[in-house]
Amino acid sequence: MRNGVIAFSVNPLSKTFLALAVFAMSCMVVNAAYAQNLPEGPVVQARIVSEKKDVTPGETFWIGLRLDILKHWHVYWRNAGDAGTPPSVKWDLPEGVTVGEFNWPVPERMAEGPLMTFAYKNELLLPMQFTLGDRWTPGETVILKGKARWLVCYKICIPESAEVELALTVADASKTDTIWEPKIAQTVSHLPAAAPWPVGFSVADGTLTLSIEDAAMAAALGAAKKASVTFFPYEGNIISNPAQQALARQDEGFTLAVDLQDGAIVPDELSGILVLEEELDGGTLERAFEFTATEGSASALVGSGRKGSGGVTVLSAAFFAFLGGLILNIMPCVFPVLFMKALGFVSAADASHRAIRMQGIFYTSGVVVSFLSLALVLIGLRAGGAEIGWGFQLQSPVVIGFLAAFMLAIALNLSGVYEVEGRFVNLGSNLASKEGGLGSFFTGVLATVVATPCTAPFMGAALGFALTQTSLTALTVFLFLGLGMASPYLLLSFAPSLVKKLPKPGAWMDLFKQFLAFPMYATAAWLAWTFGQQVDAQSFLVFLFTLVILGLSFWVLGASETKSGRWPLIGHIIGIAGIVLVVASLFQYDGQAKPAASAEGGNDGGLAYSAFSPERLTELRGEGKPVFINFTAAWCISCLVNERVVFTQDAIAKAFDDKGITYLKGDWTNRDPVITRTLAEYDRAGVPLYLYFAPGVSEPQILPQILTEKIVLDAIGAN
Repeated sequence: MRNGVIAFSVNPLSKTFLALAVFAMSCMVVNAAYAQNLPEGPVVQARIVSEKKDVTPGETFWIGLRLDILKHWHVYWRNAGDAGTPPSVKWDLPEGVTVGEFNWPVPERMAEGPLMTFAYKNELLLPMQFTLGDRWTPGETVILKGKARWLVCYKICIPESAEVELALTVADASKTDTIWEPKIAQTVSHLPAAAPWPVGFSVADGTLTLSIEDAAMAAALGAAKKASVTFFPYEGNIISNPAQQALARQDEGFTLAVDLQDGAIVPDELSGILVLEEELDGGTLERAFEFTATEGSASALVGSGRKGSGGVTVLSAAFFAFLGGLILNIMPCVFPVLFMKALGFVSAADASHRAIRMQGIFYTSGVVVSFLSLALVLIGLRAGGAEIGWGFQLQSPVVIGFLAAFMLAIALNLSGVYEVEGRFVNLGSNLASKEGGLGSFFTGVLATVVATPCTAPFMGAALGFALTQTSLTALTVFLFLGLGMASPYLLLSFAPSLVKKLPKPGAWMDLFKQFLAFPMYATAAWLAWTFGQQVDAQSFLVFLFTLVILGLSFWVLGASETKSGRWPLIGHIIGIAGIVLVVASLFQYDGQAKPAASAEGGNDGGLAYSAFSPERLTELRGEGKPVFINFTAAWCISCLVNERVVFTQDAIAKAFDDKGITYLKGDWTNRDPVITRTLAEYDRAGVPLYLYFAPGVSEPQILPQILTEKIVLDAIGAN
């Protein structure tokens, strides 16, 4: 007692319990007052929904727990904050069925008296990955049953539960639920993305400071009228949830300072999400990123703690990028354009040394500018929350369709179907085939465009490292990738004696030019096939007729050039109208990408595979089974060559069977955030990626990007 007042000493941990006790007693006090006003029936309606009606054995897809919540009431996030309990489901699953964990959308901060909670209002959809085992056969019905529980609050809190059930038909072909598929897809697209930048943290004087190094993100926050960043930790009892979170921007990134709870114990690794809100002229932009931070500055953490990083530094990444770019010159996807460049050097054999050097410089500029432009787009989209990597543009049917049409146009030009020098309709192919600086520059651009489906050795680690670094570092790596690809021609242009040894120009060049059309036709055919892997059969047939119309349009253009009078004008109007119609028609395929064919399982020759999912991998690893994973895409030539040359071999199939290896395939033909995140875990920005998980080993063996039968057999210990 002090001055007639009884004094209590409350330790820090007791303060937390005291707050919870006050909250609980408040609920008890108001319970009687509000009991008579409780809604009749449950406050929340729960059900299990699916993006599929009919499913196939081995298929992985999204289901979700849907909660419809009465107005004013709310349910809680995975870390409820200062009070509350998150929803859960206790499953009663049939054999051969796997259901993953909840994927949690971004919550709201909700003040409840002196407390701060993280919760959802009105409606909530919690997506989960569902995998149907291979043991199921068409005609059977899969029934999922579970007991869902949640706490719902508004002035008082009510624990509720419901029995939930979902019936799915096993069929030969999967069928989409047209009602729930778009709703689930929208929810999945807005889930927190894997942070494209490293995050570090420090603790001092009761404050947790998160540090993020990304100049582009810092600049975006600085350019907004108003910007805020909010940290939602996955673990409770760490930060003071009601406290303000202080954002500070620097040139190379930003920091976020958050008060800790009294007596909080901060773990060595801190996981959660960062929600960035920017007030722009057109409205508010919200982006969310998931991360795991380790104590230390973000710059010190670059490349550490990531699977497969292998101690990559900026210098080694630049060196590997240069080697990868150099090797791109012998990859099949670049061959057609290199033939065109070779023709340009032959044409310039009698030119001055200065003219030849300028060709090399302009070609190098075209390659480098294209790689840097691609890097800027890639960095910008990843900063905006998009989960993409190397070759991301080829995951769009619109881009694939445009490239197929473009390659066909170049092939028709080389075949002599049309010659419309200097006109807009022939800009791409003529610029790439012209002599001189402008032609060399656009040949470099074209070479870069057709190189994106390929991933050469050394490129994977370099690009994976680059996309986890600051924008300046990423641009440096892409710069060296471009320099590596352009270096043979740059060196050749500065060695006139080598140019003089090339064949002399002559009539043979016209015949050679016509021959070059056939690699272009082959490229167009391959792109058209890739387009067919991304859309349904009817859309593919329409696209093939679209290419026929394109060919007819260019033929009209070429034929009109030999006429006199009004025919050239009429021919140009008809030809250009046809080309515009073809280009415009390609945009109808935006967003129409179908599930990849291998998403339902299949065979590489005699080697059977199932679709990859993290849940399936966890299940197999838990059973102690060896697992080989092939991350691939229909537009990735390197991937296709490996599959045709290696995985179709009888020796590979026999070795996998003898050792009981489960073969999983992750198809990245269309955008798939789950696969993108998995690639990022192993410091890869694109495909191919090959992983072998041996029994009893925690980390997988990462195989080279160019495979041979011996490499695979050695990796699995079959030699």
